[in-house]
Amino acid sequence: MTFFRLALAAMLMSALPAHGADRTIYLTFDDGPLNGTSNILDVLEAAQVPATLFMVGMHAEASASNKALVRRAKAMPLVTIGNHSYSHAYNPTGISMAIRKAWLPTCSWPMPFWA
Repeated sequence: MTFFRLALAAMLMSALPAHGADRTIYLTFDDGPLNGTSNILDVLEAAQVPATLFMVGMHAEASASNKALVRRAKAMPLVTIGNHSYSHAYNPTGISMAIRKAWLPTCSWPMPFWA
């Protein structure tokens, strides 16, 4: 078992709800499927821990192995799949990239956080 799997297993085991405490922990994994998704699914399956995976469409369609990971995750009863956009483009202001590129050279420092 790799260090990553051991660390993930330890994190998941420590995240199990305590008896008598009215607390719930929700595990979410974003931006997959990526290199570590298979390890995450292995640990979730072994520990029988529920989680939600928010996947990026471009990542899901990038290769046959990524498509297989999506199918595997969908088949797991304790795993919920969510959409994390198709391209994961980040544009918090709604300003197009063309406008940003035209505006950026005229900016004074410090730059706004979204530039």
